[in-house]
Amino acid sequence: MHTIKLQVDDTMYNEIVKSGINIQENLMQSMRELLLFNNYPAITENEAIKRVQNSVNEIESNKAELISNDEADKEIDEFIETL
Repeated sequence: MHTIKLQVDDTMYNEIVKSGINIQENLMQSMRELLLFNNYPAITENEAIKRVQNSVNEIESNKAELISNDEADKEIDEFIETL
């Protein structure tokens, strides 16, 4: 295991302490997300719109299988745990 040193100003440190959040776990989760999303190249707004429209078209034409929000959350959580 390695240690990463993080400097924050006094105001932010006091806010973190008062909030009661588990800063280490939150930072670990943020780093996992950075690693995950860093591997995806940025896309243009037009490309994003095109992808959304394609997804909508697949849903409307019944080419895509829809799942519940709970099932989607579960799949996302399971995927993140593999990182």
